[in-house]
Amino acid sequence: MITTKLKDGRLKHTIEGYPHWVGYQNPNEPMIKTKWINLNMPVSEEWEFEASDRSKKAGFTKWIVTLVNGKLMCDCGGFRFQRQCKHTKQVEEDNE
Repeated sequence: MITTKLKDGRLKHTIEGYPHWVGYQNPNEPMIKTKWINLNMPVSEEWEFEASDRSKKAGFTKWIVTLVNGKLMCDCGGFRFQRQCKHTKQVEEDNE
């Protein structure tokens, strides 16, 4: 396994021989809580949202919501920690 520490303190894990599987481990959490993503999953739709002023100060310019196998995923901090965020809620409301 190859582990890299990201700027936000999370650990990014990749498994040798399986580069399409990527795991993100939050700081101070055990490995069992790592969120694994299969990069080979088909992305059927994507939405972009401009980052807030607070996020821009931290170096982020946009957030991307993707629809993967019928499930919405966002790359913002709110989604990483709570598995839901205002961006995914907005996509759900716009598509009702």
